[in-house]
Amino acid sequence: MLVVDLLLFAKEQLELRTIKNFQYGLGFLPTAFAYIIYTCGLKDIEASKASILTTVEPVVAR
Repeated sequence: MLVVDLLLFAKEQLELRTIKNFQYGLGFLPTAFAYIIYTCGLKDIEASKASILTTVEPVVAR
């Protein structure tokens, strides 16, 4: 996604600060947000079901 955004802008318009903002906006924020939602969802599930979910989830996500 970052490559597509960078190709849309002329290289003269890009600054290092702009590139870092893209990195934070497209990398850090969605990752942290997904982790927080996942952790909040696990609080409501009992431990045995949560352990099965965390074991099966990477296989299903593939």
